[in-house]
This record gives sequence, C-alpha cells and structure tokens, in this order.
Amino acid sequence: MSYLRKIMQSTIQKRHILIAILILVLLIVILQFAGPHYCRYIDIKKKIEYICIEDPDTQNKTGLEDVKPLPLVYQNNYFIDKSSGGKVHAKKLYRPSTRNDLNFTPAEKSHIHSCVNNFKSDWKKGQSDFWDGDEQYIRRTHHKYLIPRDNVMIEVGGNVGEDAQYYLDTYKPKHYIMLEPLKLLYRKLQQRFKNYTNAITYNVGLGKRNEKFMIKMEGNIGDASSPFFGSGEGTCSLKVINAIDFFSALGVGNFMVDLITINCEGCEYDLLETILSTDLVYHFKHIQFGTHPTLKNLADPVRRYCQIQERLSRTHKLTYQYKFTWETWKLKDI
Repeated sequence: MSYLRKIMQSTIQKRHILIAILILVLLIVILQFAGPHYCRYIDIKKKIEYICIEDPDTQNKTGLEDVKPLPLVYQNNYFIDKSSGGKVHAKKLYRPSTRNDLNFTPAEKSHIHSCVNNFKSDWKKGQSDFWDGDEQYIRRTHHKYLIPRDNVMIEVGGNVGEDAQYYLDTYKPKHYIMLEPLKLLYRKLQQRFKNYTNAITYNVGLGKRNEKFMIKMEGNIGDASSPFFGSGEGTCSLKVINAIDFFSALGVGNFMVDLITINCEGCEYDLLETILSTDLVYHFKHIQFGTHPTLKNLADPVRRYCQIQERLSRTHKLTYQYKFTWETWKLKDI
C-alpha cells in the first residue's frame, strides 16, 4: 500500500508541476500580447544594404562620351519651330557665354534677405501645402501647354520612372531625355521604357563640374540617394558631368527645350546656378524643380535658393510655386 501511495503522490506532484508550467506559459503569452505595442516589433525590421559592383568598362569614362545630339531641325543658326507650321524664329540662337548674374540690385538684395529670413515659415507652408492629398501631382498635370509629339523634355533625376511614365503617356514628347546617375535605377528605367522609341536614358547626373562620388544607397531601392546626404562613403559610384557640356553635346542651343524638370536630391543648386551662368537659360521654355534645402551636406542651401529665385526672375516668371519645395518658371518672351 505504501508503495502505491508513493506512486500516486508522485503522479500528483508531476501533475502540479505540469499545471504550473502551463500557467507560466499562458502568463508569458498574455503579457506578450498585452504589453506595449512597440515590443512586438523589436529587431523585426532589418535595414537592407546595397553593395555595388563597378563596371570596369565605364570606370574611366565621364559619361559625356555617350551623349548624342538630338536630330532636330535647325537652319543657319535659326531654329525652325514645327509647332508653328515650320516658321523660322526671328530671334537668333543664344550661345553659351559668361553672365555676371551675381551682381544683385538693391531691390534684389532686399528680396534675398527677406527670403532667407522667412525660410522656416515658407518651407513649412510649402511642404504642408504640396504634400496635402493629390496636390503634389501638380508637377505632372501642370504642363498642358506641351504639344503632343512635338516637344522636347529633359528630366534630371529619373528615379524609378513614375513621373516619366506620366509625361510620356500624357504629353507624348518627340524626345524625352532622362538622366539617372545611380546604376541600379538607371537599369530599371531602361527596362521600364525599353519600348518607348522617344525615350533616351543617360547614366549621369548634372552639376558644375565633372565629378565622381562614392555613396551608400539610401531609401527603398536607392531612390533617395544623394552625395549631399549621409557619410559620403559607400560602394556605389555616382557620376556628375558639367551641365553646359551635356546640354551642348545634346544640341541645346540649336533648339529649345520645352520643359526641364529637376528632382535630383540636392543637385538642383549646382545645376540651376550653372544654367543661369550662361545664355543657355534662354533655351529652356519651362524650368521645373524640386528643392531639398535640409540635406546636411549642402553648402548654404537657403541663401542659394533665394539667389536663384532672383536670377530666374530676370528671364522667367513663376507659373506655380510651393516655396522651398516645388515650382515651375516660364520663359518671359514666349
């Protein structure tokens, strides 16, 4: 009997231990799901790091070697505008020349001073208004002046091709030039628009001089990468070429660009300053750009933006603006 009693006591003890373990497990589960929401996501998200393998065939090239002039009609330094029935423009073509646009008048200096002082409030309002619902798409829908199959468009910062898709399908340009310096995005653009005979893609960025940066890929698939953001170290090369050299190689100066749209994560400052330093500025009927004034490696972005405003206002006029965010300027004499 004593032997049987011991067995029963042992079984009861094991049962109690098992019940205690089950209760403990249940408590852990309850605490896990009843605890603070953020605890469930600790160490779940993992940062993706892209490692680029450089193509030895392109490492020693600037990128300018691949640029080909557009086959547009021009005659004896006069541009033939087919949209006006093939009539020849009365005005001779402007050629690149040095312009001294940094000599600001007292009125312009006053505007620049006010622009700089109002940066915080203007930038906050511009961001709030532009990113409110569908308002941001004004950068696509604003350009109804474009004549289908008879316009030239240049996009600096092709990214993943969302804007380009809209422009190509809606405005049907005769020539659509995309520039994307990141190889990963460049290849995606090539694949996406391989059946568009009017689309040309170049694997370069534009700036004041020929440069090469080594960067880390930022954003979902590198779509927020910039030499003006982060440490500046990485395995991915980003080539920038002199903007005037690029436009000259493309043939700008022998024809007008109907729209240049710029969204290049900080390069807009160097690019616009370079365009404004030459008479090529007269060959851009419409200039649209996004502004990135808070990138930490940009030099004096607020003052430079305000100076660009004054310089642009000499040749162009605003058609829409979300200050320090997005805007478009139209050439005054068209």
